[in-house]
Amino acid sequence: MSHEKYDRLIETARALDTIPTAVAHPCDASSLSAALDAARLGLIRPILVGPRAKIEAAARQSGLDLGGCEIVEAPHSHAAAEKAVELVREGQAEALMKGSLHTDELMAAVVRK
Repeated sequence: MSHEKYDRLIETARALDTIPTAVAHPCDASSLSAALDAARLGLIRPILVGPRAKIEAAARQSGLDLGGCEIVEAPHSHAAAEKAVELVREGQAEALMKGSLHTDELMAAVVRK
């Protein structure tokens, strides 16, 4: 299967500056590895927002290295969504990435005034 368009998209993005990205509640292997893969490709500088213990446990269980990653403590998924959006609104992050929380949780924080 050809991934030519995807590969071109990644190469175009790699030519841009790495952006700080608030990753809301990356507490499972899939969401955490996606953020770390994007960082490894030079696309983002992840700011992991959520319960530190759960993020670190997910990393250990999956053999992922959190070295160099900033973790911003938030006690649960709703709080992680709120804090991640706050980081973007304050200019500390330039993008928002969904972790292992429901889309409606994240979007509620995005559209809240």
